[in-house]
Amino acid sequence: MQRSAFRLLPVLSLLLLGSFATAQRIVISPQSIVVNPLPSFAVDVWVDRDPSGRTEPSYAVGDSIQIGVRTTEDAFVYLFSVGASGEIVQLLPNRYDAGGRDHFLRAGTTRTFPPPGERYDFVIQPPSGPAKVMAVASRRELDTRTLASFANEREMMASSSNSEEGFARALAIVVQPLPQASWVTATALYHVGQRPAQEAFGTIAVTSQPSGAEVFIDGAFVGFTPLRYGARAGRYDVEVHTPRHATAREAVEVRAGRVVDLDVVLGPDVRAPRAAEPINAYLGLLPYPGSVVTRSEVGRRDSETRFTTSARLRDVYAHIHDQLTRDGWRRTNLEIDDDEVEAEYRRDGVSFELELERDGRDRFKLEIDFD
Repeated sequence: MQRSAFRLLPVLSLLLLGSFATAQRIVISPQSIVVNPLPSFAVDVWVDRDPSGRTEPSYAVGDSIQIGVRTTEDAFVYLFSVGASGEIVQLLPNRYDAGGRDHFLRAGTTRTFPPPGERYDFVIQPPSGPAKVMAVASRRELDTRTLASFANEREMMASSSNSEEGFARALAIVVQPLPQASWVTATALYHVGQRPAQEAFGTIAVTSQPSGAEVFIDGAFVGFTPLRYGARAGRYDVEVHTPRHATAREAVEVRAGRVVDLDVVLGPDVRAPRAAEPINAYLGLLPYPGSVVTRSEVGRRDSETRFTTSARLRDVYAHIHDQLTRDGWRRTNLEIDDDEVEAEYRRDGVSFELELERDGRDRFKLEIDFD
């Protein structure tokens, strides 16, 4: 039996990327890489010693490991081992056999890699430490050559010299042309070698009703529910929010090696007006709940609106973006900084530019210009 060296290296501590990552909302943590804010389906990935995916099982160097994956919709699936020291291996697709080349999964179908009975297996390699496998599922086939490539025709697995940060950036570029609802990621964790006497990280597990809510920990965006997030021991303030629900806030105490479960039922946002006038009649855009429009200039399609709200810039934009995507508009470009959002949208050959600017404390300006 051929034994494939399977490396997942110790994971970096919390790393937030720069302005490019902010636009793509990328978060790298000891538990996951979050790159997609608006998935419409799910992918599950796990290792054979913990099919539940809720714990971090241990493997000794030299042990064999199997990886399971399942999607809720038909999708192309890509599996990667992501290492903290820059070594990345693409596990699926691979060149070992027909099963390794076939990475299209039907909805609800469970597949394991390597498949049972094959003449090769995945073997844990040093160094010791926390490790993870990342799954990417997409309704469309992806070109992953910028993520990992085969060194030569005889190589069975593609690899990359990218760091974890570089991998996240490259992945964001690969999926950027796709609608945000058409791809999703998930992560499975395990530990290589002997565990330290004191674990460095615990886990904050957040679920919500409804799901897909934004999660902020100590004011920083960390992903969308359901979420598992790694954090060092200590006290953290957790906020769970959607544009249409009141923000839920709770303080949690994280202990090393433990999981803190937080299940939130989000109530309606009582600030929402009973009947709001659109701020752009052509698009049918409604103002942010609870905001006060102070000035509005509306043309046949273009508009400029000034309003006040105590909400964060990202929340106001998310409210606008959700309305547009529900009406079939596809975002083709996005730039975000602390005080401004610039985005472009297209539908049926028609396109427009959107600029949302914070114009002082609690004051905003929204401009929409059609081409």
